[in-house]
Amino acid sequence: MPARGSACFNIGVHIEIPRGYVGFLKSKSGLNVKHGITNEGVIDAGYTGSIVVKLYNNSGIDYTVNAGDKISQIVLLPIFTPELEQVERLEDTERGTGGFGSSGK
Repeated sequence: MPARGSACFNIGVHIEIPRGYVGFLKSKSGLNVKHGITNEGVIDAGYTGSIVVKLYNNSGIDYTVNAGDKISQIVLLPIFTPELEQVERLEDTERGTGGFGSSGK
């Protein structure tokens, strides 16, 4: 993986995530802390294809990934999926439509 670059790895693993859960692909802390290698991803329930991990090399040094290396981990969490309702107008809030940094903190 080139310095400041990225690469995708089809890891050949298939899983079945239960309905009501989501899988988050998360960086391995050792790769992150020692080499600046990170990744993020979401796997929805119902997807049973092969998992593909995209790694980002945030360091200034090329990095080699070898077959069998532990490059990511998955965290399964329950999710809340409410029924959505279309409305004409949203409730007024203290923050309103203020964007990044608008809370003053």
